[in-house]
Parts: sequence; structure tokens; C-alpha cells
Amino acid sequence: NTRFNPCKLSPTLAKKWELDVLDKTRGPWSTPIVAGGRIYFYTADAVHCLDEATGKTVWKSERPPKNSGTYNDCSPSMTIGSGLVWAEGPLVNAYAVGDGKPSYVCTVNNQGEYGLHASFVYHNGQVYAAGGCKTNKTVTFYAINALNGSHCWTWTQPDQDKHFTASVYERGHPIEAPPAVVDGRIYFGSTDGHINCLEETTGKQVWR
Repeated sequence: NTRFNPCKLSPTLAKKWELDVLDKTRGPWSTPIVAGGRIYFYTADAVHCLDEATGKTVWKSERPPKNSGTYNDCSPSMTIGSGLVWAEGPLVNAYAVGDGKPSYVCTVNNQGEYGLHASFVYHNGQVYAAGGCKTNKTVTFYAINALNGSHCWTWTQPDQDKHFTASVYERGHPIEAPPAVVDGRIYFGSTDGHINCLEETTGKQVWR
């Protein structure tokens, strides 16, 4: 394996369109999601939906002010499904795919400096998100009902093992990697040095 792709890019590549989305602080904060001929991403001020072919704005929905919680610019920190697109902002905010109208806001434990570091994942009608709270030094993993934003279940990270020193991480530092959902189980790593496995339907810990 040379780790080199011998395929050459077409010499006829040309820019189709561009759009200036620079807000008062900087440009896009997230990796775009492309679905159904549309492009979804967010900046500090708003969630944007563009037409994939033309780059024209389909809709733009304002995000909550930053002082309502802790933002994080993890990428993409968005997911899409069931006619909704979810964006971190600083809580879990749901917007209608068709017109960008805010649908609901789901409260999570991410206050006190730390935010939602891991990207959201949508699967089987649920959105998975993880928040950390430096104030009370807890890390919580959430399964959120995609239709109404209620908590289906939550899992709180057990106390850190006494023999384990998590390098520069403090208690309450959030989960940073998005989970993998396979065959009814959820797998993710946590900054206390563990790999965790939970039941998808109940959130019950299978092993750690």
C-alpha cells in the first residue's frame, strides 16, 4: 500500500459558484452536510441551507446567542434525519429541513466552559449527543427523541478510576469522539481512558 491514489483530477475542473458567508467573527464553523440536493452548515450566527447546484440560499435560521451556554466548533456537530437537521448551538437545536424553522431545543449538561465536543449521530429515530460540565465535573451521554427533543435515556460517566490519571484532562471534560451504533449497541471512547458499550434502546451499560 503506497497510500497514494494514482488517479488524476480532471483538468477541466471549474468553480461552479461561491458564497460569502463570513459573519461578524469568521466563516463556517462546521463541515457541510450534503443531502437531497441541499447543503447544510452553520456559522457563529446562523444555520444555513443552500441549493447544491446553484449555491443560492434556501433558508437561513439564526442560532441562539453564545451567552446562553457553551459553544463548540467541533465538526460537523450536525446531523440530519426525520425531516429535521440538528445543530449544536450551544444546546441541541432542531430545525425543519424544508424551511429552517426552529422545531425545538433540547437541554443538555454542557454548562461551565465545556461544550458538545462530539459530533451528533442520528439513528433509528434518536439523536445521540454528549456533553461535559466543568462546574459539577460530570460527563453525560444523551439519547434524544428525534421528533420532540425529549430525553429517551441518559448515561453518566462513572467516577474516574483512582489509579488512572487522565493526562491534562479534568473531570467533566466531555466525550470528544462521535459514537458508532452497530447491531443495537453504541460504542464510544471517553477522556477518562475507557471504551464504553451501551444498549441502544435503554442506555444500559454493557461493558466498559
